[in-house]
Amino acid sequence: MTSFGGFPLSFDNFAVVSVTQATSNTTAVTANGPVVKVTMNGATIAADGSATFTVNNSHVLADSLVLPTLVTYNGDTDIRISVGSVAAGSFAVTVTNNDGSTATGATKTIVLAFQVL
Repeated sequence: MTSFGGFPLSFDNFAVVSVTQATSNTTAVTANGPVVKVTMNGATIAADGSATFTVNNSHVLADSLVLPTLVTYNGDTDIRISVGSVAAGSFAVTVTNNDGSTATGATKTIVLAFQVL
């Protein structure tokens, strides 16, 4: 198993806390655990556009490292996931559609996972 600073880098060692966004791709979610799976709302992200949302999580410290992983996306566009604004109790996630001419499909739900170290 790979590790970082003595912490395991595997979702297999923790119970995964799963949440789904309620109303849009920018709706904040609350999921308290070291491993989180977020099913995004499924709304379209415009060509060259992005959607940013907050994950509220009591396991996150101001100096936590949050590792994002794309779990599922069966769309035809190239997307990028980034994590920022890490603070005690939360972090921000931005999903960017890198395709300059095609929006993400409204029926192509994006599922992300995060491990908090």
